[in-house]
Amino acid sequence: MAAASAGPAARGEARALHWVFKVGSLSGTLRFLGSVFGMRALRHEEFASGCEATCNGPYGGRWSKTMCGYGSEDSLFAFELTYNYGVGSYKRGTDLRHIAIRSIEGSVGSPSAGVEPQFAPFQRANQLDAAARLGVPASRHADGSVTLSSPDGYQFLLVDDTCSSAATGPAAKSAVGSDPVLLVSLWVQNLAAALRFWEESLGMAREPSGEAVPGATSLPNAAWLRFRGDSGPALELVELPSGAAVDRGESFGRLAFATLHSPALIHDRLLEEGRILPEGSDLPPVVSGAFAAGGEVGRASGRALHSPVALSTPGKPDVEVAILQDANGHEVCLVGAAGFSALAAHSPGADLINWTARALLGGDGHSPPSPDPDLAAAHAASSGGVVEDICSERELAAASRGPPPSLSPPRPHQDGGAASADPVNVIKAYGVWCKHCAKVALKYSLMASGLRARGVQARFYQADVDMVPQLLAMVDGGLSRVPAFLAVRDGRVVASYTGSSERRLARFLCTVAPPGDGAGITLSDGRVIGAVGAESEGSSGAAGSSVAKAKCGLSEEGVGHDAGEGWTTVGAAGARAESPEDS
Repeated sequence: MAAASAGPAARGEARALHWVFKVGSLSGTLRFLGSVFGMRALRHEEFASGCEATCNGPYGGRWSKTMCGYGSEDSLFAFELTYNYGVGSYKRGTDLRHIAIRSIEGSVGSPSAGVEPQFAPFQRANQLDAAARLGVPASRHADGSVTLSSPDGYQFLLVDDTCSSAATGPAAKSAVGSDPVLLVSLWVQNLAAALRFWEESLGMAREPSGEAVPGATSLPNAAWLRFRGDSGPALELVELPSGAAVDRGESFGRLAFATLHSPALIHDRLLEEGRILPEGSDLPPVVSGAFAAGGEVGRASGRALHSPVALSTPGKPDVEVAILQDANGHEVCLVGAAGFSALAAHSPGADLINWTARALLGGDGHSPPSPDPDLAAAHAASSGGVVEDICSERELAAASRGPPPSLSPPRPHQDGGAASADPVNVIKAYGVWCKHCAKVALKYSLMASGLRARGVQARFYQADVDMVPQLLAMVDGGLSRVPAFLAVRDGRVVASYTGSSERRLARFLCTVAPPGDGAGITLSDGRVIGAVGAESEGSSGAAGSSVAKAKCGLSEEGVGHDAGEGWTTVGAAGARAESPEDS
């Protein structure tokens, strides 16, 4: 083909997937998109660090990715919300003009029955009412459209695409059945130059001028395009006044497309044909509809921003991506369709967001934890012996597998149930800003040393939740309090205890990792917690005569969150709260 010889989608081989937003408040953005447009979180992932091909921008620290939309990512256009911990706002540029969303004016239900549920998210009155409740100002335009701003200042254009003031007939029902996202509009410096990348190099097809896309501008220097066969939102390119250069600011996003052909194959072919410059090259400058390269007009209409790479997601297949840039700096993510379909497949719990854990890490406007040198020193002093430090996700995965199965016969649990003979490992989750964690650090180390000395197979670890945030997701519902002690085996938490009580910690350890010789754990006050739950009172700091005490089983003593003892948590308002010390 001539104009689109390298295009990945000239024969319906690609489709629009999502637009990437960088947001300063994930909760605020989800509230805006959910309340105003009826969208919902589809998939949420937390990451300890970025990589060159990720969508979070030039940030290498902890971040999260949340897919938000109306339905399956594999069938409807979605938004990818990237949140960088510690970044509350981004300088807006002139790259993204707006996103056009369906908005039906007039009645969409019978007066007696009210609004039919399938139409409600798209009814203009509902959208404006929700925006008003959030304090979002509405800008009305002469053509009847309305613009709303997200919490980060991104513009959303409400467009009535039913061509009817009373959207009650087949047009309304047809509109609801199609993609509610109508158009992604980008500013460019020179339209003719921009089309060389999007139309000629990528293979998108310009929509005929007589068939206006809902929400498309009537400005003369504009064009809207789609990949052939793609019924999703159109891409609109609009030339900035006076040929001004595009300012990407800090909030620049990225448009993603799924491609049936391998992104690596497309990348290599564009390079081979000279349509893009290699990774590391400067962007070819915009020159009145042509591009200058090395002093001569060349064919290159963009560059490879990141060479093809396979991105991994735990429990999902790798997804091959290649990142390109047009001469205006607009980023394009080519995603292998097969891998993306498997990644986007719904799995239970994939959309859950642990807001408490995010707040604990300083997310969404909460104050980040401040390390206390004295508390950090306490943890450092307790490690280096039997207690091993976990410093990475890989080390956490290895520790979570547990030690090899025991050859000894099963021991009965104190509640009468049969216990597995397979031993566990124990991981202490702590924060260097948590005084209760520091209080129990040395005691945990001493108990671990005593148990290992008496032949216990369990290995004992500790992990800073700021350094290894994956630890927060290991507990059902998310880990929201520290210190927490997790008994792990086969990658699962099989028992847990939260708190800094020396007595309850000893009971927990002697339950999940009982010493084979029947000896107990001697506490600092001389009391002894036995392997089968017996507790003896000491005299003058020494162990004395035994007195039968309550059993140390999981059911009777409530190993888990224990009221009245020391731990650090995050309250509903986001303030970090310290519980009382255990007496």
